[in-house]
Amino acid sequence: MSNNLDYQSKMLEEIRKRNIWTKFYLTDGRLLEGEIVSFDNFVIIIRHGEKNKMLYKHAIATVAPDEDVKAASPIVDED
Repeated sequence: MSNNLDYQSKMLEEIRKRNIWTKFYLTDGRLLEGEIVSFDNFVIIIRHGEKNKMLYKHAIATVAPDEDVKAASPIVDED
């Protein structure tokens, strides 16, 4: 069985590993900022200062990291 990480997961993982400060523009127009702590198929956990926040992916319009992140091909893990 193959486990396929898509472009979204690959990019979020790169941002998380490098602790890149990121802006999250929400569908209602609000802006949240922080570093990605963790993510799954439905949510992203970000840290801003001492506080963690959980963002539902369906509420995010744009993810804008402060540094360039290469969106390479998806990872395909063949088991």
